[in-house]
Amino acid sequence: MKKVIKNINIVLLDKIIFGWILFDEKIINICEGTFDEKTLIDKNISVFEGSDCYLYPGFIDIHINGCNGIDFNDLSNSDIDNALNFLPSTGVTSFLATLITDAEKMIEEKVSSYKKYQNNSSFLGVYLEGPFISKEKKGAHNEKYIKKFDENLINSLNKNKLIKIVAYAIENATINNQLFLEKNNIIGAIGHSNGTFEEVTNFVKDTKINLATHLYNAMSSFDHRKPGIVPALLYYDNFYCELITDLYHVDENILKLTYKIKGKEKIIIITDGTKGIGLNDGDYNLASLKTVKKGYAMYLKNNLQMLAGSASPFIRNFKIAKKVFNCTLSDLVYMTSFNAAKLLKINHLKGEIKTKKEASFLVLKKETLDIKMVFCCGKLVYKNVN
Repeated sequence: MKKVIKNINIVLLDKIIFGWILFDEKIINICEGTFDEKTLIDKNISVFEGSDCYLYPGFIDIHINGCNGIDFNDLSNSDIDNALNFLPSTGVTSFLATLITDAEKMIEEKVSSYKKYQNNSSFLGVYLEGPFISKEKKGAHNEKYIKKFDENLINSLNKNKLIKIVAYAIENATINNQLFLEKNNIIGAIGHSNGTFEEVTNFVKDTKINLATHLYNAMSSFDHRKPGIVPALLYYDNFYCELITDLYHVDENILKLTYKIKGKEKIIIITDGTKGIGLNDGDYNLASLKTVKKGYAMYLKNNLQMLAGSASPFIRNFKIAKKVFNCTLSDLVYMTSFNAAKLLKINHLKGEIKTKKEASFLVLKKETLDIKMVFCCGKLVYKNVN
């Protein structure tokens, strides 16, 4: 059934217009001005009121480990239906299921279980955040499962072509490993790495590597005498940088610096979310590790100084980024939606409000930016009754 949202401020990539939008599964028409229901030929069209609201593209979270009690590393949850049902309430209409370092058998079984979601437009595939990482920068990963880059394992996991991103420690991999990923249409990401500026430079010269896993976190830092990965990722313009804008993982002033250097077109806001999103404070497992939720942060149970993913929903990170970056909503679309779609080469389908693209968007209250409604492929999947 076709639908219309009228009297709404529509956030496009380059401007905001006041008008109305006609859509079914895809966006049929975007028009400026007042909508006149008398012009409707098809009387079965549903009309939604958008007064004092913004229409904003659905968030694309490329790096999320779970939510609302769901841990993508937990074999007791053989599917992600609960996550698909819950995430729209946080503004996320598309996501990659992120698996952290774990036993090979677990990862294989989990990836295999996702085959049935291949045709779900909200499920974009799998992000392997491990096990090919550095023990020195392992963060909240189980060290006993860490291993060097293994092309055979990736081939085994990717039988159904579900693997979209593989994060790895650049010092424990080779240029040929990155070329192998590119040949198989998998994005290689530098993450959980203790590498050097020089090693990044070598990869940039000979490969198409262009993604950083949660910039600043679990990587060699900005040392002015022995520069690590961070300054290299800021220096090379080709890198998209994942950024957790929850104010736990990255200081506010560093967020401002990052925005000044990388700009709207090279930042991808993520949650790095865990099962803690949407749950009360308390003790929870993250894969094989014990964690504690306090506020919007997750910590290792045996090391309360070590962050273990996040419990901050995307809508909160979105609001923080808007305030910290002091940017327009149009600029923010790049960082929450369009850049992720472009990275994954699906920007012809989603990532912005444009005719013929997927009708997956948020209706946000103009004053607070709180979510009022969420549509996925034209279907109303969430409505805030408050």
